[in-house]
Amino acid sequence: MFDTIAEMLRGSAPDDLAHALGTDRTQTRRAMEIGLPALITGLRDKTLEPGGAQNLATMLNDNGAELPDDVSAYLSSGDPAQGAALLDVAFGDRGEPALSSLSEASGLSTRLLAQVMSVLAPLATGVLSNRSGGTPEGLRTYLGAAVSDLDEKGFGRVVDLVSPGGSALGAAETIVEPVDLDGGYDSTGVEVDNDVVIASDTSIVTDTPDTAPVGVSASATPDNVVAGAFPDALDNDTSGSQVVVPGAPTAAVAAAAPSGTGSDDTQMFTPIADDDPLDFGPDGAYDDGNGNSAMGWVWWVLSAVLLALVAWLVITQCSSDDAPSDTTATGDDNGAEVVDDTQNDIAPTPDPAVAVRQAALNDVLADYPDVTGEVIGTTAVLNGTVPDDRSKALVDQAARAVPGMTGAQNNLEVVSVEPAGYSLNDIISAQPELSTLSALLNEAGLGESLDGNGPFTLFAPTNEAFAAAQAQVAPLQSDRAALQALLAYHVINGQLSSSDIAALPTLSTLQTEVISVTVDGGAVRLNDLTSVILPDVAGRNGVIHIINSVLFPPSTVVKPPQELGTELSLEPIEFAAGSTDLSDAAKAELDRVVEFLLANPADIEIGGHTDADGDAALNQSLSQERADAVRDYLIEQ
Repeated sequence: MFDTIAEMLRGSAPDDLAHALGTDRTQTRRAMEIGLPALITGLRDKTLEPGGAQNLATMLNDNGAELPDDVSAYLSSGDPAQGAALLDVAFGDRGEPALSSLSEASGLSTRLLAQVMSVLAPLATGVLSNRSGGTPEGLRTYLGAAVSDLDEKGFGRVVDLVSPGGSALGAAETIVEPVDLDGGYDSTGVEVDNDVVIASDTSIVTDTPDTAPVGVSASATPDNVVAGAFPDALDNDTSGSQVVVPGAPTAAVAAAAPSGTGSDDTQMFTPIADDDPLDFGPDGAYDDGNGNSAMGWVWWVLSAVLLALVAWLVITQCSSDDAPSDTTATGDDNGAEVVDDTQNDIAPTPDPAVAVRQAALNDVLADYPDVTGEVIGTTAVLNGTVPDDRSKALVDQAARAVPGMTGAQNNLEVVSVEPAGYSLNDIISAQPELSTLSALLNEAGLGESLDGNGPFTLFAPTNEAFAAAQAQVAPLQSDRAALQALLAYHVINGQLSSSDIAALPTLSTLQTEVISVTVDGGAVRLNDLTSVILPDVAGRNGVIHIINSVLFPPSTVVKPPQELGTELSLEPIEFAAGSTDLSDAAKAELDRVVEFLLANPADIEIGGHTDADGDAALNQSLSQERADAVRDYLIEQ
């Protein structure tokens, strides 16, 4: 099933879907790689629920599940609406925890995973309808084999995250569905007047018959289970029984439904309330968080019993072997023989491939001093602590990427440790001169980002700088996204000192647009107009450079009019005859230009003039000096 659908998704399909959803194409491809196995597993788990296979068959038949005629066009449309309804039927209450588990392990958002799985759902149900025959039994068999195939392909981790039972719940697993035959006995002679569960492998699970009919035997203790193999609390439990069906293999039987729950619609097995989806409940029933059958613990116990019997046979065989050995025997105080076989303890020969994988894993974990990893076969078992969920996911991903590794058992515990020193946000909050910046960061929801993460380089405008740009900043306060973009234009990813900045022609910001850098007399200027007035204020997660004006992304800067004087209705800037000194009236007019340029940084041209009287060369020099006087005044302001 996986191969069939994956073949449809080759080529440009992931990129087409990413474009349709407006998502990152790399993350979308990753979501498809995870979402498809998860979707197949979720459909399989649906068939394991009481009545689930029938419900799924009905859904496929009622909705006319068919593959899209043009898969490429379907993916390009990126419409998850149809698939979302299919997912709701397939996953039900299991959907949210499954998405959360997948998100935590992969680092992908639940929203992206849900979108991608919704788009893939019609492809999965189309293939399922075509290949399974659409019958409940056909669905069980086909999906069981599909999940087993996923495990072989290395998707066992995804299967386990979606379904704690993993691939072990495949087609060969006992499938239970409640039936009501209106009393009496069924065709095999088993009592069915109460709630009955019939297993697909012909084993019968029911309550203890009051009177076994002819041909059916019952015993309080299963005769094929070794006494003492079960936990002590279950050794004397007689609530379960073994019903031997003529012609069918003997099987252990789960306990009957609790007393007082004999109605036809009684839920046979109540799921255990537990936060850990891989935990075992107090009564030994396997809890997969979805109300699946409590039969799970029986198979685990039977497996343990069989292993114990095999071990006993091996030991017995070895003890009866007449071959010579280095074992020595002595007598204890009571005359009993005491065997000392320590001389036979021979260390097993290590697998060189495992040793290579272990060395590679150790190298990967060198960056995580509180994490240890042990390679068992092709699986990395991770133990220790990490500071956050992101680190946990990164360690898991790195371990799985080790050559030859097929999976990882992630036992890492997230332990948050308060870092030492002041964060950038702490420093900003403590400075009265940066109170406007602090308020805007909190308003935009970015204050917490500057508390951790990093390292960052932050250009911090003063209160005075924001006051000068009030006309441009105020409208952004009602547009959260625009305010975030403005503030992100002041942040560089990475820690750059003032000398680092001076050596670079441009800086790439978190807002994605660049800041130009120039050095004038040792002073650093940003976008030609903004000066760094206090550099290198260090915090634990980066550095702050305090600046004297707000930085506006080039894409948001308003172009000045062709004739600024005309646009601002400026009075002429006049000088006394033969003078270059600005009058108070002239300065008042130029202050209006200053206000415009602070709000709209731009390059402008200044023209100086004189009258036509006098020497031409002197007039030319005087015109230049007057233009320079205006330029100098604007720069000072």
